[in-house]
Amino acid sequence: MAIREPLFDEITSTDFLGFNFEHKSYEGEIRANATKTEKTCAVSVWRCQVDGVTFLRADMNFKYFGGSLGCAEGEKLTQMFEQATDQRLPVIIYSRSGGVRMQEGTVALMMMAKTSCAQNAHKQAGLPFVNVFEDPTYGGVSASYAMQADVRIGVKGTRIGFAGPNVILNTMYGQKQDQYDKACPAGFQSAQFLYDHGQLDMLVNSDEEAEAVAIKIFRLLTSTQKGAQQYINSIGELSHLSSEESTTNEREIQNKDHNRSRKLDRVQAQDIFGNVLKDFIEIRGDGQIGIDSCVHGGIAILPYIETDNETDKQSDSEPKSQTKGYPVVVIGTVKGHSEADFASAGYGMATPSGYRTALKLFNFAERFSLPVVTLVDTVGAEPSFSAERAGQSEAIAGNLQKMASLRVPIISIIVGEGGSGGALGL
Repeated sequence: MAIREPLFDEITSTDFLGFNFEHKSYEGEIRANATKTEKTCAVSVWRCQVDGVTFLRADMNFKYFGGSLGCAEGEKLTQMFEQATDQRLPVIIYSRSGGVRMQEGTVALMMMAKTSCAQNAHKQAGLPFVNVFEDPTYGGVSASYAMQADVRIGVKGTRIGFAGPNVILNTMYGQKQDQYDKACPAGFQSAQFLYDHGQLDMLVNSDEEAEAVAIKIFRLLTSTQKGAQQYINSIGELSHLSSEESTTNEREIQNKDHNRSRKLDRVQAQDIFGNVLKDFIEIRGDGQIGIDSCVHGGIAILPYIETDNETDKQSDSEPKSQTKGYPVVVIGTVKGHSEADFASAGYGMATPSGYRTALKLFNFAERFSLPVVTLVDTVGAEPSFSAERAGQSEAIAGNLQKMASLRVPIISIIVGEGGSGGALGL
């Protein structure tokens, strides 16, 4: 059962500047928009409870001044983040906006900074924030809190950007449509375009799907410490193994066929994501300019080993379907199980965007105090002109530095090959 309680309805748009343009008053426009939408602000905020998860949600109404960010909208969002911080609640925003509201001048522009400060306080408190990009999301909204989210979800078909196509056409191409069309990339500013360029973490088909994913993320990131203690206890059950039982025989290793490590029929990271981990949610892209076909990762539940004693102690009231384990960030290199998949995965060699995707996930893990598991299977980093141009050395060096200072546990498992500095960077 879903519960929704409206918040901050007393905050409304006002014409504090007495703004007029072409004999039209802003005050009159406010009344007209209120009549049309039955709203007095482009942002509506609710306290929600869905499937046992409590969170604050904001929706931007594009029919009200094009969903533009004005002082009332900025104040509502700020108070929402502040309340979420005080009550230690996650936040989801459904962004749909043309940008900052021009009728409120520089004061409206300042809402980009004000909401960013409130969002940052929420972030520093270790609380998750998911933004869902709806059609369209532009200007001061895309360039402030929307892109500051821990997880950025794009609804397919959404247009997203800072400067709109007409602004680019007029400013950079002097309204010469043919020159603009020639230079414009295919799919420019679509959700798919941003996903392919590493700026969105995932794509969904609808708002409802986005909310379901967000709730799953919130549940993973707000897991209780009881789960952690159960996981630690389960590991303790393995302590009876002697050193002889837990150490591989050296002669046995010497006689192994090392070419097996290169076989495509081996268990790979994607197999572990789907068959060992539970509730895996993939987070793609480096968050800036690229996506990598080799490096994949996200968050999931790592199931703990349930002993007979724990099974006996399980309460009848405890849900049997609930996954037992501990949330982790997992990162893996993928090769694929066919020659075609191997080629499309860059032959299992990471690009700078792949290493920066891992770096993004390292930071994510640190932010939410989650252990990291990396699954390495690579002959090395991609040796190409494009990789060198994008800073392959810097990307690997940055990861080594980050892993050296990571404030959460990290376990690296070689599931196939572990070659050169390219493997060390993961």
